[in-house]
Amino acid sequence: MYSTWNFKDNPFNTVSLSADEIGNHLIVGREEDIRKFLRRLYNVPQIVTIEGEFGIGKTSLINVGIFRATLKYANDRKDPNVTTNPLFVPCERIFQLSSNIQFASFIDEVFMDIAQTIIKYKENLKNLGIKIPKNIDEVNTWLNSQSQSTYQASLGIPVVQIGIGKAKEINTTIGFEKSGLKEIVKKWLKEMFPNNNSGGIVCVIDNLELLEKSSDAKKVIENLRDELFTLPGLRWIFCGSLGIVSSILSSPRLEGFLHEPIEVKGISSVFLKDVLNKRVEKFKTNNSYYLPLTSISFESLYKILRSNLRNTLKYSNDFCIWVADNDLKPLMDEDKESIFNNWLIDKSIKYKKDIDKSLKAKTLALFSDII
Repeated sequence: MYSTWNFKDNPFNTVSLSADEIGNHLIVGREEDIRKFLRRLYNVPQIVTIEGEFGIGKTSLINVGIFRATLKYANDRKDPNVTTNPLFVPCERIFQLSSNIQFASFIDEVFMDIAQTIIKYKENLKNLGIKIPKNIDEVNTWLNSQSQSTYQASLGIPVVQIGIGKAKEINTTIGFEKSGLKEIVKKWLKEMFPNNNSGGIVCVIDNLELLEKSSDAKKVIENLRDELFTLPGLRWIFCGSLGIVSSILSSPRLEGFLHEPIEVKGISSVFLKDVLNKRVEKFKTNNSYYLPLTSISFESLYKILRSNLRNTLKYSNDFCIWVADNDLKPLMDEDKESIFNNWLIDKSIKYKKDIDKSLKAKTLALFSDII
């Protein structure tokens, strides 16, 4: 659909902005939030905490903030008169915790993903002057090749022997991750980021509200504190819904470990036209592009959806699909907005009918009494 409208990709993609030039180009209305984020990221060793509603843009803010920190590091290295700031590298995966977490398995997963992150960015790190571990290629072979030779202990791991040999086996990494990967990654981090001013791999724990009870949350976080959250070479960020940090993470063992949370809200509506225009500019293939959604309709959705940008992008895409499904192609803005309003009414009526089917009279009466 979008290719026929002269776009190379969906301009309403709801995936969080990435830690690269594209994400940096597309983010709008977050300059003050990014400044707050970087101020805390550089202020080690306390953990950065961020609160906000689902879809408000917390992950995009983090990714772009880390990317800008990397740019600053690269630029500072070129100037001998400037003290180089720490280098921060985003971990490949965003983590989540739950009250029934298996601590040992979670810790293994974290170290596995940190290893994969270092392997992925090996050349970038080398170009930025970071000391690359000598055994990184051997670990990469072990973790990522489909099959491997069982040869003699080039990694120095007593349980798992890796060396030249005849037997080939599928690489499950189970023995390796439980016998030596954690210690190897700790050594890597110490070599690459020898002190707090060196930076580290940035790991994000999102959706803290999944820890439903404050007692569960405190137990989980406290048990992981010394094993992960204070480990040199790692920088942690906790994300969750509004009030989550103060309500479930206040604990004597965590006292002094957490920054006051950054409260992320919806961007001001004055930035919405820029949000749409930047996405159009980035993804259009030429100036003959077509889009049935106007900036006025985009702003209407944003207001209806209580300043939730992710949902605004989702429903913008839904509208475009509906236009294509019905073989419509309004050209004038007033026609586009008229069709949008018709779609909005139809969508609202459908939702109301769906809700009416599931709500009982007593439920509605209770709801009215509460109001």
